[in-house]
Amino acid sequence: MVLRSLSPFRGQECHRQKLCAMLLQFTIAFLVFPYVTLLPIFARDIFHIGAAELGLLNAAAGTGALPGAILVVAISQRKTNGLRLLMGLCLVGGVICLTFALSRSQNASLLLLILLGSCTVMTMTITNTFLQSMTPEHMRGRVLSLWVMVAFGFAPFGNLVAGWIAQSLGAPMTLAIGGGLCAAIALFIAFLQWLHHRQSKDIAFNLHAFPLTIIPHHANRS
Repeated sequence: MVLRSLSPFRGQECHRQKLCAMLLQFTIAFLVFPYVTLLPIFARDIFHIGAAELGLLNAAAGTGALPGAILVVAISQRKTNGLRLLMGLCLVGGVICLTFALSRSQNASLLLLILLGSCTVMTMTITNTFLQSMTPEHMRGRVLSLWVMVAFGFAPFGNLVAGWIAQSLGAPMTLAIGGGLCAAIALFIAFLQWLHHRQSKDIAFNLHAFPLTIIPHHANRS
């Protein structure tokens, strides 16, 4: 059953891009999304604020969802590379998460949470749109189920791991590690994409510069 559900990701170039998109979604969901779970620790131990101000922090992250959705609509009007945009968002989201973990200013953290909320919403929307636009209609149900599992099913495990690490290293260090890893993985995937694209261009250039000469069968007889 699992192998059948993975069948849309086999074989072709677009399927490799789908796997990259899924990996990027998993990365930001597992490493960055736990910031919501760790916000009460920041409110109590870092900013020394109460429940009302904690609600303000959560509201800031939710407020970022609106401009993020508007940006997705604006971007969708142009012909952009969805995978490249997703890699950029994961990189930016990781850097913002790292910056938030190191911030000790409540006002600066509110702005960072707005940006972080925008990045998380944009990554989910763009990943969903990218996957479904590159998938045949009869496979979209399977792909959507896998996306839901990656985006929402693995996030609680990220919260569990983040809470376990925060007990030993603290919430700021935990988010800093998560943000740094997210940015590093996005850069690594971008490097692999660039390397693959360069190799494909070299192969295409060699085929164009040195075309194969096909000798007819009757010429060999002569």
